[in-house]
Amino acid sequence: MNPTPTPTPGDSNKRRVLIVDDNEGLREVIGILAQDHGYKPVEAADGLEGMQVLENDSNFAVGIVDVKMPRMNGIALLEEIRRRHPTLRIVLISGAEVELAVHAAHRDPNVVVLPKPFTFEALRKAAPELDA
Repeated sequence: MNPTPTPTPGDSNKRRVLIVDDNEGLREVIGILAQDHGYKPVEAADGLEGMQVLENDSNFAVGIVDVKMPRMNGIALLEEIRRRHPTLRIVLISGAEVELAVHAAHRDPNVVVLPKPFTFEALRKAAPELDA
């Protein structure tokens, strides 16, 4: 994993995206697409790393979180985020666990489920904050 630099105070949260996925290639592709559209990606390889990032700095426009990951899966991470950062928009991404993601997102207006594979345009529609 390529370590992501710690965000500096004053980084604009409207231009920052937290990407949590155990698939390094997918994290990199989402990060490159985000950068190409003017956003600063901050990456984490699993839910525990995602929580560590959020404990240090929670200024993000949106979090993109995979459902199926080792150590701490995306559903457990979502539950922690809801307790600590209830207004942060989360896009749950999943290839095989879509029903589980839909159940976890049930009735939460700040959680959207996006099945894999997806385009950056689909991601932008799922997270209007990316157009801010």
